[in-house]
Amino acid sequence: SNDKYLTVEIPKGIALSVHTTSAAVKAETLEQQSVLVAVLSGRTELGEVTAQSVDLSSSSGSIHADSISARSLKCSTSSGSVDAGAVSVKTLDCSTSSGAVTMGGVAAETAKIATSGGSVVLTLTDVPSAELCTSSGAVSLVLEKGGAEVLYTTSSGKLLTDRSYDRKGDLYVFGEGAGSVTVETSSGNLRIQ
Repeated sequence: SNDKYLTVEIPKGIALSVHTTSAAVKAETLEQQSVLVAVLSGRTELGEVTAQSVDLSSSSGSIHADSISARSLKCSTSSGSVDAGAVSVKTLDCSTSSGAVTMGGVAAETAKIATSGGSVVLTLTDVPSAELCTSSGAVSLVLEKGGAEVLYTTSSGKLLTDRSYDRKGDLYVFGEGAGSVTVETSSGNLRIQ
């Protein structure tokens, strides 16, 4: 095989910036001041990431992280998907064109996620304020810790849930209504568990 690998050991606590065109980026554990990974078409595969700020971007490559702990997390892709396990941040800002966004346990003071054609699948463990916007992608939410007030506006999408809720117009109150979630879709359904 003609595959070439470059292995670099990075000291903890420094600002890390990685830019590639078609190469994949892999890291098991990153404990840095900041992490910036910008990839054109390669896959980004990260294990545990701890930093003040994390900025992950890709054109057609997918982004995966086992866990991210930071003050701010920014991720953006064109056609690649974003997949993260546990996310614990102050601010979360994620956008894709046709790629899906999937995140396990999300704890964030504010979360903004926007996709055009990609679906959004989130488990919200502790998110006081979330804004989710898709065009044709579906949104699937697992609400933990006190539920949420969900403002759902859609052209042709439907709310799908087995959970009980109180409805006031476009506002759906699940559990204690602890978090505030705004979901905007054009044709995408909203599923709440």
